Amino acid sequence: MKLIYSLIFVLLTSSANAFIQVYMHIQPDYNACTGKIEFYTCSQGPFTYILNYNGNQVLMDDASLMAICSATHNFMFQATDGTNNYAFEANINFDPNNASITYLIEPTVLPLSVIRTYKISNNTCNGEINLDINGGYSPTTLIWYQNGSVMPTVSGNSLTNLCAGSYGYSLTDGATFCPGMGNPPIISVAIDMLDCFIFSENVSCIGECDGEATLIFLNNPNEIIFSNLAGQSSSSSLFINNQCEGPVNGYIMHMTGTSAMCMSVILQPTPIEPNLIVTNTSTTGANDGSASINVSGGTAPYAILWDNGSTDPNGINNLSPGNYSLTIIDANDCVTYIPFSVQENPTSVLSQKDFEKFIIYPNPAREFVGIAGTNIESVELYDMNNKLIETGKFLTLGQIQLNLTDIAPGIYFLKVDSRISKLLKD
Repeated sequence: MKLIYSLIFVLLTSSANAFIQVYMHIQPDYNACTGKIEFYTCSQGPFTYILNYNGNQVLMDDASLMAICSATHNFMFQATDGTNNYAFEANINFDPNNASITYLIEPTVLPLSVIRTYKISNNTCNGEINLDINGGYSPTTLIWYQNGSVMPTVSGNSLTNLCAGSYGYSLTDGATFCPGMGNPPIISVAIDMLDCFIFSENVSCIGECDGEATLIFLNNPNEIIFSNLAGQSSSSSLFINNQCEGPVNGYIMHMTGTSAMCMSVILQPTPIEPNLIVTNTSTTGANDGSASINVSGGTAPYAILWDNGSTDPNGINNLSPGNYSLTIIDANDCVTYIPFSVQENPTSVLSQKDFEKFIIYPNPAREFVGIAGTNIESVELYDMNNKLIETGKFLTLGQIQLNLTDIAPGIYFLKVDSRISKLLKD
């Protein structure tokens, strides 16, 4: 069937005179069959035509063929005004990396064809439109538009350094028998903005690594061919967890070759700040000591646990001389442990500045546990049989870490200098 058409076209083109011109505007397929071809015609009188697309006859009527996939497609066109004939056959490659037109049958004057490629913009205004113009009657006239208005100072077949917006072009040639093309159609080209956003969830406690981040595409998500979030790659949106405090970087690439970067920061809460005031006993042998607490920082509300079992958020009374401790747990289950002493001293009232406090995070723990405090000299982990299991590794000033990876789940005791605290291993 194709051979028959080719023979007919050869006969028709041999007697062709100028009475019609065909204008083809071609956009390659950048993703999932988004290619299209727009046909326009101009003639000095009425005519009839046949247009075949991959062997199937279609109606043109100055309309578009859309949803064309990235491959080579065959187009055959013939027209007659009853006396003269015009015909061509062409293979058009819609691959954006190799877009081209190959004529199998050529008329005396080729159709005026435009292959337009483009790159969308990111926030640096690096969008592009490039036109590959061929055929037609000389001279050709190209006019560029932005938001419907002529760009008078622009010339050439390319626009570069484009911000996101609405652009377009019109194109005519020297076909003098086509007065109707004195007002050619404007072919619209939208340059979209490529941008991304990272939605992040902060870590729950100081030193924790339970932050989360999601990379979100703000425009044209189906046109993203590559994305990367903190080292993880995909062609779709990304979600990561188990993130520590710090910046999180994202990167995306559009099907037209434009790339964009975005960033977020995973934060940690402010530390729990206990204001502990201890009052010593009034005389030797008395049990009228007391301790009061006021908590700020962290994430309210707070749970207060005194080592005598009291959960009074204000304090405890009737204390004999001795060593005590206070555990504070905030809404994110962040824990601060404070040991303190009540002494036989009728004139002394001690504030939290008289005690060295430290923070254990997380508790319960799974792989690592951190201890933060001032003037800490040693950290040791013991099991229920008082066997030394692990010693702390000093990372920076006031920051110590224990590796729990090879330790079985259970209850352990953490000895920070001379102070003891319970640790749960998940």
